[in-house]
Amino acid sequence: MDIFSFISEDELDRLPDDPQEAFIEMSRIAYRSLGDRLGNLDLSNDSNDWEYINEARLAFMNVMAAAASRYEIDGMSAYALPSVRDFQTADYRQFKSDLDHCVTQLTISRSLRRRSRIVRVSGKVRDRLTQHVDALRGEVEKSNLPEAQAKALLRRLDDFERELDKRRIPIFELAWLAVEIACAPGDLWSSQQLVSGLMQNVYEAVAEARSEEERAKALLGQEPQKAIAPPNRKASPTKPTFDMDDDIPF
Repeated sequence: MDIFSFISEDELDRLPDDPQEAFIEMSRIAYRSLGDRLGNLDLSNDSNDWEYINEARLAFMNVMAAAASRYEIDGMSAYALPSVRDFQTADYRQFKSDLDHCVTQLTISRSLRRRSRIVRVSGKVRDRLTQHVDALRGEVEKSNLPEAQAKALLRRLDDFERELDKRRIPIFELAWLAVEIACAPGDLWSSQQLVSGLMQNVYEAVAEARSEEERAKALLGQEPQKAIAPPNRKASPTKPTFDMDDDIPF
């Protein structure tokens, strides 16, 4: 088995550019592929399927360890794999545990990065944005835009309004909506004041939210993001040894 037993070339091409996000997604796809391969096999001790099962598990480990090395994933990039002759079920269980530990840290780190691209908008700014969205919806509905383009813009406005109901709003959602509306041809250019008003409020919302969050971070203090670390496992207890010489009467 090789890499394409667990992920297709198209799936590889569609992986994110960010190494950590690519590794998270590749891990998810490879896990699913391994499960599909082994899902209907007999896992009883006397099963003839065990040779295939162990081959698939070791191949999965080899592929994911190589991916970790290529993506330079801390905690997994120098993973020591067992030889084919020495491979045991416990090796796979340990690898899966370590991989899950690593992916969990990467996933949380990704969530923290995404939070940095999301702003908390105050009620006052939220109300101003909602007013501009409602006004722009009316302009789109009465414009001479092609039907498909008008429907697409209305969907974007609906999506954006749903985002406004959330506690935190993606910056890029705000920016892209403003750009799409500003670049729309036709009668929307006659509503330049509305478009300019929306863009101005977008900038104000982002600036205000960013300023507030920076003040909060300064008060609380913010530690630099930690590197991904391997699991901190307890050492296996050593068996006690006894000096038998004292018990021997000669």
